Amino acid sequence: MENPDKRDTEFGKDLNTYGKSGELEVAKFFKSKGYAVSELNGNSDYDFIASNKYKEFKVEVKNDNKCITPSIPNLPAFDTGNIFIEYTSWGRPAGIETTKADLYAYMFGALKPRELWLIPVDELKELIKNNDDIPTTEDSGDEGSGTEGYLIPRFKYIDKFAVYKEINGKWILHRTPN
Repeated sequence: MENPDKRDTEFGKDLNTYGKSGELEVAKFFKSKGYAVSELNGNSDYDFIASNKYKEFKVEVKNDNKCITPSIPNLPAFDTGNIFIEYTSWGRPAGIETTKADLYAYMFGALKPRELWLIPVDELKELIKNNDDIPTTEDSGDEGSGTEGYLIPRFKYIDKFAVYKEINGKWILHRTPN
C-alpha cells in the first residue's frame, strides 16, 4: 500500500469543497425539519447527529457534485443515474463498511433542482446484499487509492429511498420509500 502521507491531495480538496458543503447543506435540511444538529463530527464514523425530543440518529452525508457522462439517455451530461457507495479505499475498508451512522444522506448537489436521497444504513446494506444486479467499480477515487464501490442504479431502486427536491429554497418530499 502506498504511504498515506503521499496520497493524492484531490481527496482533501474535494472533501473541503464538496464534502463539507454537502454536510452543511444536509445539516440545514434537518434543522429545517425541526431537528437539532450537532457540530460536524470530523471523522469517518458519521458526519453529525440529528435529534429531536423523540429520537436521535447519526447521519453520513455524501455530496455528488462531480458526476460523469451519463449512462442513461436524456439525463444531464453530469448525471450517471447511479449512487456511488464506497466500500474500500487505500487498501482498507471504508464508507459503507465502516460507517457508524444510522442514516445515509446522498445529496445530488449538481442537479437542478437539487435532490437529497435518504435511507437507513441497515436498509442500504440489505439493498446491496440482496441485489446481485448492483455492479461494483474499481479505481473510482484518487489515482492510486484503489477506491472501490457499489453503483446503485438510483431510478431502479428509488422506492427504497425518501427523496426530497429543493424547490424555491425549500426541501419538498418528492417520494417516500415503500
